[in-house]
Amino acid sequence: MLLVAQIGVQASCSRSPLAIARWKSGLRVPSNARVLEFRDESSGAFGQDLYTRVVLQLDTADFAALASQARRAGYLDVEGAARGAAEARAELTAGSRGFYQLRRDTPSSYVLSVLDESRSRVVIVMLIL
Repeated sequence: MLLVAQIGVQASCSRSPLAIARWKSGLRVPSNARVLEFRDESSGAFGQDLYTRVVLQLDTADFAALASQARRAGYLDVEGAARGAAEARAELTAGSRGFYQLRRDTPSSYVLSVLDESRSRVVIVMLIL
């Protein structure tokens, strides 16, 4: 019985990188974005700690449209911001410009969405402890 319950939970918890990126960033990420990295892991005694990382590659035009959406949605320029900027800068290519949004839902969880201009990439990092 326990094995069936675990398999059912694992099967129902599968999530796509694009769906996670759209949901957590609040942006209309295009369906032609290429997935470069995807990690969706749980740990802890009952699997309560979650770490998700999505890295997407966009073409230049799609990235420009997404960056425009991000500015309208209140994303901050990595160079001009303080809160969360160090984490966002760590996701950028050295010397690159970008935009980010850091959302803390609880003291032990956050979602970081970063747009890297020089590589036309979107990075989403979600941590729940």
